[in-house]
Amino acid sequence: MPSGTPKPFYITTPIYYINALPHIGTAYTTIVADTVARFQRYMGREVLFATGTDEHAEKVVQAAKARGMTAEAYSAEMADKFREAWCRLDITFDDFIRTPEPRHHRAVQELVRRLQESGDIYAGDYEGWYCVPCATFFLENDLEEGNCPDCGREVERRSQPAYFFAASKYREPLLKHIEEHPDFIVPDFRRNETVSFIREMRDACISRPNDGWGIPFPNDPAHVVYVWFDALINYITVAGWPDDLERFERLWPADLHLMAKDILPRFHGSMWPAMLMALGLPLPKKVAAHGYWQMGGAKISKSRGNVINPFELASDLEKETGIDFNVALDAIRYFVLRETAFGQDAGFTDEAFRGRLNADLANDLGNSLNRCLPLIERNCEGRVPEGTLDPALAAEVESAAATARAAFEDLDFRGALEAVWAVIAQINRYVGTTEPWALARDPGSAQKLADVLYTAAECIRCVTAMLYPVMPHAVAAMRVQLGLSPAPEGTWNQAVAPGAEGLAGRPVARGNPVFPRVELRPAEPPEPVEREATTVDTVTYEDFMKIQLRVATVESGERVEGADKLYKLNLTLGDEKRTIVAGLAQDFGLDELVGKQIIIVANLEPRKVRGVLSQGMLLAVTDPVTDRPVAIVTVDRPAPSGARLR
Repeated sequence: MPSGTPKPFYITTPIYYINALPHIGTAYTTIVADTVARFQRYMGREVLFATGTDEHAEKVVQAAKARGMTAEAYSAEMADKFREAWCRLDITFDDFIRTPEPRHHRAVQELVRRLQESGDIYAGDYEGWYCVPCATFFLENDLEEGNCPDCGREVERRSQPAYFFAASKYREPLLKHIEEHPDFIVPDFRRNETVSFIREMRDACISRPNDGWGIPFPNDPAHVVYVWFDALINYITVAGWPDDLERFERLWPADLHLMAKDILPRFHGSMWPAMLMALGLPLPKKVAAHGYWQMGGAKISKSRGNVINPFELASDLEKETGIDFNVALDAIRYFVLRETAFGQDAGFTDEAFRGRLNADLANDLGNSLNRCLPLIERNCEGRVPEGTLDPALAAEVESAAATARAAFEDLDFRGALEAVWAVIAQINRYVGTTEPWALARDPGSAQKLADVLYTAAECIRCVTAMLYPVMPHAVAAMRVQLGLSPAPEGTWNQAVAPGAEGLAGRPVARGNPVFPRVELRPAEPPEPVEREATTVDTVTYEDFMKIQLRVATVESGERVEGADKLYKLNLTLGDEKRTIVAGLAQDFGLDELVGKQIIIVANLEPRKVRGVLSQGMLLAVTDPVTDRPVAIVTVDRPAPSGARLR
């Protein structure tokens, strides 16, 4: 890359398993990536945005056989559906990679060949428990009640010759890199989980017997490369390695890998950087993991039957209100980015979505435009008047733009949108305070009216410029109503500046509201379930009083080494310090626990869990269907640590 030439911004989603079609969970990752890509292009940077499909899993062969198809035909059909889904969502990817592509085969085999030569890949025998849906091997002590610790399904015992990657060799260098680069893995509580995993990182089995589907091992066609090892390499394949090293030098390292939290510790935060270290390549600049979208406290997934299809949701809105389909999709984009802080789990409900649509989009954003356009049409011959910009409101707009820009750079989408909505509220207050409808009735206030309407219209234009990476179609519709081209002119800094696009004199074109209000539908009550009468065993008051329920404060916590589900929580109960082990790591971040006052069974017999002495048990609420924890029992106001419940 020539000296002084800015490096392109290279952003990736994970490549998606093709066992199920996209839903709101997989779409969320892609929407986040698209928002970042649009923002970076808006900042004037060249962007490479890559996504794709991960296809070399055993379950693909099984699914293909069930449909009477070859694995090649089945995977091609499913990959096309993913590509079509992202195009329908208007995802602006630059490269869509499929793992069966020849360029990827060459990259995988070349990487394996080099690591064989260096001794980082070696032959051996593997015996362990294998989960077919997760395509992952586990040792005996990894299992949870004999099942897969990740998905809870049954595992099968396998013993076979295999190839291994010497991941443990890179444990200390990787821990050092993370310590020296605290922004390498974000958010910080996800980084802590990954560090705990790395400390226990073992050499990994990276091959399976060749069943005719997968990338053959160099010099040993009896094996194919294990699916997760194969898939991770896609990031350097897209960048041009090893075929086009000039392109690769220009693009690598990736600026941002995006993914859901479940594939961070075991793969993207540990094994992938170890593979790059083994190859002698720079590590990605940032690896960012988001939380799950949930319904009723359970992760949204096809296996749970609680999938939300974004296209069906947008289509329902279109039919109900006449809203443009792409604008309806923008409303979904807005909701998922605004509803939760990046990295945290979030709950999706129809009530919350419709509430945001009405309050934020129809009332706040829509109202700011819909109040001005009729006044401009009636009093200014349908053109934005020449006027003087109110300096105080202009300063607030500039401040909001600076805050939003910094937040977008930091993946704080909710923070960016909160800054924009704060200035929208100020615009609406400005219009309400200046009362342009009253000024229009006074012939002596013509210039004041022009100043007010110009100020309001120009500040709304600035708001649309700030929202462009999030809601491009809605922004286009609003800008057309203001007499502007659909896309903002210039880069972010140019477009968001008050007065940047010469709005005065533009003919407005008021049409239907971009975001109409929708009906708020009450949640449907659950269908009654007939149950057989059961006898509930009772306990005496004396027996109940033997159980000591006490208030404890969570001072700190960490992942239990080698366990995906377990936290070690350090508690205080008055003057007493305790440690408990809790199976919450897949459902709660540590930041959701540390500092809270929880309720524990304080006189439960201590027991060792994965080598950690657990001195009690916290109380949690579990989902009646999935039995997963959905809430922690806490106190409703501060209470003395150690206090007993009665």
